[in-house]
Amino acid sequence: MTERLLIVAMVLCSAMGAGSVAWRAIAALTGGAWGACFHDAWRRMAWLLIPAAALAAACLACSGGFFPEQAHVSLIWLIGRTAGVFVVWGIGAVFAFRMAGPVLVAWALACLLFATDWIVAPQTPWSSTVIGMALATGQLASAFALAVASSLPPPRLCERQRTTDAAGLMVCLALGWAYLAGVDYLAAWVADLPDEARWYLPRTRGAWVTLIIAAFVLHVIVPVLAVLPARWRINATGLRLAATSMWLGQACHVAWMVLP
Repeated sequence: MTERLLIVAMVLCSAMGAGSVAWRAIAALTGGAWGACFHDAWRRMAWLLIPAAALAAACLACSGGFFPEQAHVSLIWLIGRTAGVFVVWGIGAVFAFRMAGPVLVAWALACLLFATDWIVAPQTPWSSTVIGMALATGQLASAFALAVASSLPPPRLCERQRTTDAAGLMVCLALGWAYLAGVDYLAAWVADLPDEARWYLPRTRGAWVTLIIAAFVLHVIVPVLAVLPARWRINATGLRLAATSMWLGQACHVAWMVLP
């Protein structure tokens, strides 16, 4: 369990760092004032890639306890891919504004490799075509939620348009994550394949089902309900609480995927 907790910590830490890189690139591509008050927060969050890389090194050092024999994971290949992913994210942090398009594409491809190596491979034989997109959406949600919770100006100083934009983006992130997580489960349920059932069944029983329900409530229900009334969408304090809830929901989801 301790070894898997290392993976959870690495995934969450890298989500905030790499997600901030993606948001800076998105802001550079789209323009507009919606992300102006979050730029400094995302720039600071990019430094979280350093402790995330240290956690990745710790995971690699004791990777023998992570992967089942049938996974056939080559340690040399795993080290090279993991190092490459963090190099891509690190370079993206430097060039997010100057080369926003290529940085965003490279970030997405790195998310796919990272999810395959550290979420899919440590499990019993199981595969998912959605896991890379789900991880990328989780990174965007984590970085945006932390930026809103830590950097949204105080209520008296926060412009109405900024809070409305932040509220709309949180709803998009909540519903996008819910769709990806739901469609993956639906596809597994319809296909009824032994490997996929073997992965899902332990996670839908006992304490683990409580964890995924908590993830859904914190990541989707609370943020969406918090911004439905128009007067709540312009409440900076309420948005910070909704963002904190979203981040906690993302943490529950990562733990649900990795720990069982």
